[in-house]
Amino acid sequence: MSTLLLMLLGGESPALAGGAQSYMKYLGVSVNNATLPAAPVTIEAVTDVPMTSVVLSIGTTALGSSTTFVKTRSGWSANVPVDLSGRSGPVSLVAQFSAGTQLWTVRKPIILEAPAPAPAQPADEEAPVTVPPGALTTGVPDGTVLTPSGTIWITTPGAVVSNLDIDGCVFVLADNVTIRNSRIRCATPTYNRVIDVAKGKKGLVVEDVEIDGLGQADIGIGWGNYTLRRVDIHGTCDGARVSFNVLIEDSWIHDLVRQGTLHCDAVQSTEGGNITVRRNNLDPTNTASGDFNNAAVMLGTETGSQRLDGALFEGNWFGGGNYSVNVRGDAVLTDITFRKNVYLDEARYGVALSPASVLFEDNVSTYGVAWSIVLTQ
Repeated sequence: MSTLLLMLLGGESPALAGGAQSYMKYLGVSVNNATLPAAPVTIEAVTDVPMTSVVLSIGTTALGSSTTFVKTRSGWSANVPVDLSGRSGPVSLVAQFSAGTQLWTVRKPIILEAPAPAPAQPADEEAPVTVPPGALTTGVPDGTVLTPSGTIWITTPGAVVSNLDIDGCVFVLADNVTIRNSRIRCATPTYNRVIDVAKGKKGLVVEDVEIDGLGQADIGIGWGNYTLRRVDIHGTCDGARVSFNVLIEDSWIHDLVRQGTLHCDAVQSTEGGNITVRRNNLDPTNTASGDFNNAAVMLGTETGSQRLDGALFEGNWFGGGNYSVNVRGDAVLTDITFRKNVYLDEARYGVALSPASVLFEDNVSTYGVAWSIVLTQ
């Protein structure tokens, strides 16, 4: 589905003193009098004050509603799926928020037209990302009952660890381990990692897990031979350190915390290969302190084999950092590709700094236009 980002800049109801900040964007372009597809879309409704519900409508027809709001950098956000099919021409899109007995209504004119047919995709090509992973789609699923636990050492090959609330670290000392539906809070890891994958151990899968460094841990997970799916990493300095044979998908790495003189990156590699990072929301910015930190993706070849051979970053959302993507100019690189990623306009200096040997193709900025200009070093 397309994503309509609705941030409320002003309102028509005086029920909430002072009003709410707002503006509308569709794929990074202002929604006011904009043309939108007459098709199913997802609307994100945001206010700068907490709300309990939001209803979206056109005329007297309610299109969708939500009672789930998540605190974001922009305010309080709710994703509302709506179907704009069967309509055309100019209409007024209405968002009515409520907080108890208080109401707040915003109307914006839009123009609806039938969307152009989507081009057929090859069978082996992933669908593009339209809504970045976040609090509603990563970490422990709602309703999961967790059992308290301390630090654990996993020594049994093929072990499955699930439904734990771990107050401590996790040490993976066996092959083909699975960790799912669990929360891990580790402030002082013995080897500076919340999840420590022992050297030579392979096949770790981490799914629907929250990794919280509590503002003190250096690294969320490292180094190689693992898969992350729908994982929420925060409160560490580096989110995921990656080396050989790593897959990270549909995950959210955010709100990193600087440790001493270390620079903080959502994903960092200093050697490796066979790395795939796709459909993730990667932003190292600490929303509480406003610290940009270093990069959403930081690549180099300072350690081990001192080479990086084969890494694909596809369909991700990148934001924050001094540069959202930073590839060292002195790195020894082969087959490094950034494809079909969305670069948010939230970095200190620019979207990417990279040697010319790295391939960037079919990437877009939040302004909705393709870009291919990358600062080279």
